Amino acid sequence: MPPFKRDEVPMQSANRNSKVLIIEDDRHMNNVLTRVIQKKTCHDVTSCFFLKEGLNMAVKGSYDVILLDVLMPDGNGLDSLGAILSVETDPEIIVLTGRPDSDSARKAIGMGAFDYLSKPGSMANILFHLHGAISRRECRKKNTDR
Repeated sequence: MPPFKRDEVPMQSANRNSKVLIIEDDRHMNNVLTRVIQKKTCHDVTSCFFLKEGLNMAVKGSYDVILLDVLMPDGNGLDSLGAILSVETDPEIIVLTGRPDSDSARKAIGMGAFDYLSKPGSMANILFHLHGAISRRECRKKNTDR
């Protein structure tokens, strides 16, 4: 696939729909993320507003990418990152936070998150990183299928 700029994010990755889970307690942000990803991509999007619910969904579903908020009413997304990363389907995780700090970013990336993004942020930037996470997951799956 040829390189692209952040404002030229492809509509879909490869020829298949990926499954995306959004774990975000801010209803407006959750709804915007869901609508934009559904409208601008061909991915299947599921969302929830609580960390515990998101953890259960991550375990039971086979998601390709999970967008994970840090500060949730029922816990801290970073504290649950290890549990999500240990899910059998091995999803890519993009951590979203309204209060970014370098220590949390290092922790998230060090634990295995694909990326750590500030919100609200531009939707084009979030789609750019979502595409990158899906591309990396597809490459990892191809390498393990060999």
